[in-house]
Amino acid sequence: MIYLTVSDQLAEVLPGTPAVSSPYAASLAGQALLDLWAERSFAEDAELIRALAQQGIPNLIVVRHNWQRCGYDDCYPSVLPANPRWGGDAGLIELSEAAQQAGYRFALHENYNGVRWDFVGAPATSSFLLPPNGWLVIESLP
Repeated sequence: MIYLTVSDQLAEVLPGTPAVSSPYAASLAGQALLDLWAERSFAEDAELIRALAQQGIPNLIVVRHNWQRCGYDDCYPSVLPANPRWGGDAGLIELSEAAQQAGYRFALHENYNGVRWDFVGAPATSSFLLPPNGWLVIESLP
């Protein structure tokens, strides 16, 4: 079943979420962001993290892009398991553990609002609408 909300006022069709500050905002003060985009294995990034820690580099937030099963920003929302090209789930766990052992925060890049035409399990015949922020399935055809 598909629900459709129509209005000439954009704000009326968007969810109303309160503008509340994260309780973790203060803990991010003094942190530096290491944004990993390179096309290399999770194991290589884990070694980089260990080397930075050995050099005494403190207070990093490590974010890994390009980890998803089909590559960066493809196949949403079917992003698991981690891309075997970079080392799969085991390699991603190694990277996460390297960051944790170094005392760094670790996160994965993810789009929470995207549905792509190429997601695993997508119907072969679907109609799609392309809003500014990604693919949205609006109808499955017989």
